Amino acid sequence: MIALHSGPNGTRTLALDTELARSYHEAMRALQKELNAPGEITISTILQAPGVMRFPEQALEPEEAWPAIDRALRGALADLIKMREREGKHLAKDLIHRLKAIRKKLKEIRTFHPDVVKRYRAVLLDRIQKAGLPIMSDDERLLKEISFFADRADVSEELVRLESHLTQFAVWKVISPNSHTICAAKNRWGAHWNSSPRKCFGNSTRSAQRQTMRQFLSASSPVSRSWRRFASKPKILSKKFSSRGILFVVSAPSGAGKTTLVERIRRTPNLFYSVSCTTRTPRAGEIDRQDYRFLSDADFRERVAKGDFVEHAQVHGDHYGTLREPIVTNLETGKDVLIDIDTQGAAVIRNCGDPLIQDALADVFIMPPDLEELRKRLLKRGTETAQQIDSRLATAAREMEHWRDYRYTIISGSVEEDLQRFRQIMAAESYLSRRLIEK
Repeated sequence: MIALHSGPNGTRTLALDTELARSYHEAMRALQKELNAPGEITISTILQAPGVMRFPEQALEPEEAWPAIDRALRGALADLIKMREREGKHLAKDLIHRLKAIRKKLKEIRTFHPDVVKRYRAVLLDRIQKAGLPIMSDDERLLKEISFFADRADVSEELVRLESHLTQFAVWKVISPNSHTICAAKNRWGAHWNSSPRKCFGNSTRSAQRQTMRQFLSASSPVSRSWRRFASKPKILSKKFSSRGILFVVSAPSGAGKTTLVERIRRTPNLFYSVSCTTRTPRAGEIDRQDYRFLSDADFRERVAKGDFVEHAQVHGDHYGTLREPIVTNLETGKDVLIDIDTQGAAVIRNCGDPLIQDALADVFIMPPDLEELRKRLLKRGTETAQQIDSRLATAAREMEHWRDYRYTIISGSVEEDLQRFRQIMAAESYLSRRLIEK
């Protein structure tokens, strides 16, 4: 052992590891010989090698060690909290600036929003007049276009949702009228940082939260009234409103990939697939009541006479029809319905007089990239003769002219791309405000 005088703190001892020093010396001499390197290996060099000279470990009882550890931890935590306070102030300042900017933009949007449809109608009429088209202002096609635009331009629901998100910052104290720190050493309910985590983060009483909410709402914009009345009462809202199912009508020319797409969509939970009736001969692998309800001509005509079909049509010499009762029953119970149908049938459903079906309707057209690609797909399918393919292509060209009649049009790509786009349509339809029914 070697005694080391360390000033007023007394004398400390160093331990010398002789075996380790000897190993270093032998290794250095061997390396010097191998490299034929000149120089002298001194005791100073060896003593500087790691581990040769060290303070011996001292056994301490936990009770003796804890005060030093406690002081070190408290000092580290105090430094950490100060750093977080500084960061919190900067973050809060930035958040408040951004939230003010968002509220300002929301106010501007609310100013312009009521006149969007009116301006669109004026621009549309002006362009029609300049183009010299024989379309009157009360033309059904023009009114339909304006109605479709109005439905897509309605962002009222999105504005309320965004304003509600802004209000939520008050609940979580991201912004607070009295404090601009996200995590302070002492929160506004009195829990100190060195209390237990449960005390530090769990003492936010209901009264304190309500006080924070009142302070925020008093300084906020138009969200105040609507938030008090609706957004803070999700359980009441769920009891106050209900919704019926959505009727998804899918059409596409033969060979556009509709069958494969529909098979994938049918796996969606809480979705009823309406199996169409037909008089055509089943194809290989098709199962009755799963792919189609295969009926004789006499059975089909009898159902037509009874009014069982919401629509029926003749396509390529065969009869097709969609039963009304399963659709209505599922829509009324809140279950979405999927119908795979041709453009004739879709037009009949679109113009039917049933208000339930009219309100539930969301029709989608699957558009093939072009007729040549459609021909390739039909040839690859290998289920039609050349004459049948030519007939289907001629029908497809006529059907593709009706894409504007549908609310949505998907330009067909891969199966996965088409499926993703269709699911996005399903999600968008489910959030429409007009689908909520007040009990």
